[in-house]
Amino acid sequence: MTSTSFVLIVIISFVLALIILPLFTSLALWLFSNVLKFQKKDYRTALYSSLTIFGIGILIESALAMLFFNELQNFSWVVGDIALIISFVAGVYIVRRFYKESVLKSFLALLLGGVVVLIVAILIAIIISLLMFSH
Repeated sequence: MTSTSFVLIVIISFVLALIILPLFTSLALWLFSNVLKFQKKDYRTALYSSLTIFGIGILIESALAMLFFNELQNFSWVVGDIALIISFVAGVYIVRRFYKESVLKSFLALLLGGVVVLIVAILIAIIISLLMFSH
């Protein structure tokens, strides 16, 4: 595989991930809203919640990256962790407001949904790397 095709595959994978990730996270949130017996159980509420949380995460990470651009290579893990923590706390608030449920149920729904999304993302990354480097 040439470096050009590798770069093209990475770019296409990144764009597909940006499209598929909010849809998959909303599916996980919808599933756990049904499991935890939320009052609202529609997919649209889960999609709005996921898109809002996803947008907040991207916004915070971009803002932190611009603020600490000079030291981004040294502190990129800190920027990512701060953005993840802030978007998770904001996500609990957003799920609580959209679903009108308790903070504990909102926290559990986001935590379980995040774990499922993380496991699936790791599995997909392993499958893609095995397919790309199997030759």
